Amino acid sequence: MIFIFLLLIILLILLMASIIINCRYGTNFTKIGGNFTKIGGNHNRFYYTISGENNGLDFSKLRNILSEYNFHPKPISEIVHISFGTFCGDNTDCKDNYDPLFIKQHAAIKNVLNGHNAICDKTLFYKTVKKLIPIGYKYIPQTYSVEEFDSHNIDNNNVYILKKKNAAQQRGVLVFSTMGEYLEAKKELNIHKYNGIISKYITNPLTVDGKKMHLRVYILVTIQSGITRCYIYDKYKIYNAEEVYIKQDWLNPKIHISGPNSISKQYIWPDDVFRSIDAASPPEELLNNMNECFRILCQGIALSKLSHYEESYSGYHLYGADILLTDNNKVYILEVNKRPGFGWIKTFSDKNASHNLFLFILNNAVFPFLGIKRLQNPIIEVCNNGNLLPFSNLLTGLNKNILIPISDATQDEIMIAYSFRHKLQLDITNKNINIYLISQNTIIIGFLILASGNYINIFIVKEFQNYKIDAAMIALLMEMQVYINYPHILKT
Repeated sequence: MIFIFLLLIILLILLMASIIINCRYGTNFTKIGGNFTKIGGNHNRFYYTISGENNGLDFSKLRNILSEYNFHPKPISEIVHISFGTFCGDNTDCKDNYDPLFIKQHAAIKNVLNGHNAICDKTLFYKTVKKLIPIGYKYIPQTYSVEEFDSHNIDNNNVYILKKKNAAQQRGVLVFSTMGEYLEAKKELNIHKYNGIISKYITNPLTVDGKKMHLRVYILVTIQSGITRCYIYDKYKIYNAEEVYIKQDWLNPKIHISGPNSISKQYIWPDDVFRSIDAASPPEELLNNMNECFRILCQGIALSKLSHYEESYSGYHLYGADILLTDNNKVYILEVNKRPGFGWIKTFSDKNASHNLFLFILNNAVFPFLGIKRLQNPIIEVCNNGNLLPFSNLLTGLNKNILIPISDATQDEIMIAYSFRHKLQLDITNKNINIYLISQNTIIIGFLILASGNYINIFIVKEFQNYKIDAAMIALLMEMQVYINYPHILKT
């Protein structure tokens, strides 16, 4: 890792000296040092491993997608571009089935991050949000530690829910409304002051076919070179309770606990939910509250000191957040799971679910890092220490600049770029070079080109000319080179 960092520093110094002088107008090519590989499109041969396949997803779909982009499988003992280590869902009966070598395997990108506790530990999550994003506390039901709750007299006008620290799959959770029920629930779940929380129970949940429901929302967090990004998968899963909802019989989990084990049919959000209550679509107020809630949740996750492990150059993680909606358009975050399961895919034979989810992950957490596709717009971006930190103001936010591989550009983008070709004195249709369009806020402002012999050229239109943009784009190109050459660099 130190070698990689030093390589980047040396290259950056060499590049800055020549880029600022020679490349502002795209009239000359500058050679970059090192033994670099051609990047962009499908020119490269990439390698991957998959360890364990027991979370419900169909991994043949992942292999098919990877094959289309020239990825090839390797033994887990090898250094690869992307390492997928899969696990059982939280608190399931099966043992972790991944290969132990996965823990130490070196890869440019791995699908694991470190530092989940502040978000995924039920006893810490509400404190984390309250500390990092106080405004977001309104999206969490009023919550107490066991010690806090025991020191107050129970309010008999309220209903509460007791959750054990590592509860999952509708187990370790009970609803109560009296002191007697609370003591009974504590005994049944073996609760002490450090392994549980108590929250006010939301008594007016949104229902589907009359049954209480909540949404499972998948959240993808990526960490690349000091920039943490958060994405929301736009297909939400509906988890419902087993029996029709009533505001009584609180100890009956079939009425009051929604989750994957109660799903008798696959409901589609939002159509099935609002059809069941004779509404055409979700109220605008609810949708606005959901969007704000998701943004705050992403911000909390991104600020919670996540990190990739030292054996990888970057990482990502897919979380499963449980979101409760109410009949008066309120939104509440119930919990965030670090190992969401996908057993429902096999239960309902959803042929496209695995393919669509894997494509969402690859398009946001793998392909942009390797120069295969453009970077997508995240919900939240947070800058931390890393190689791209000096350029973070140009690579994030409202004035973000990105590189678009020519193979991923639209026809309109290519036509705009083609109008610059006389500035470059270069045929942009030449397949022996790698061309990236430089885009700022969806506006094409120039080119970055890597030609044979490892020569680069950068051109930016006059009104956007700024050497910091030049340097930021070169730094981004260099980071891509590290990802692409990662197996070779570590072997040497």
